[in-house]
Amino acid sequence: YEEMDNAEQACEEYVKVTYVYSSSPLAPKARIRMGTYYLQLGQKLKKDELKLAEAMKTFRIASRIFYQFTARHPGHAQAAKALFLSGQCAMEMKDFKAASVTLQKVVDDFPNDKTVRAEAMYWCAESLYETRDYKGAYKMWTELIWAYPEVKRAKEARGRLISDNRMVRIAEEM
Repeated sequence: YEEMDNAEQACEEYVKVTYVYSSSPLAPKARIRMGTYYLQLGQKLKKDELKLAEAMKTFRIASRIFYQFTARHPGHAQAAKALFLSGQCAMEMKDFKAASVTLQKVVDDFPNDKTVRAEAMYWCAESLYETRDYKGAYKMWTELIWAYPEVKRAKEARGRLISDNRMVRIAEEM
């Protein structure tokens, strides 16, 4: 159905796979695809101001699917990315507290996944900043810069630390 550009029907089939054949090796992939479907639908709905409430519900569904995926399949190759996407969905809903908690979990639970972990560190700091935990944001951006100085997000974090007056003040206090 995906190849026929019928994402809605594909999602229905993924639901069937995850419930009817929950122990199938295809079930984890179906869960990821379901979460991706709802995430993309939420992004599409978000563009229309009249559909913002529906978009937020859709992001909530996607977030739950991704979070539950990681709980059910913690050793899966896509576990870190699924948890990261759950945090991104929380950010889309402007639930920055939940986003920071989820993204911190990515940082803590997946130390060997450099790419996803670096992204999680950056967006966790952004979420902390949005909740006005400026010291937490400062610490996370600093940790990102030290852990992964070569990645794009570390460069962006350096920019945030030197261009934001709150971050400059925190650096001076430390």
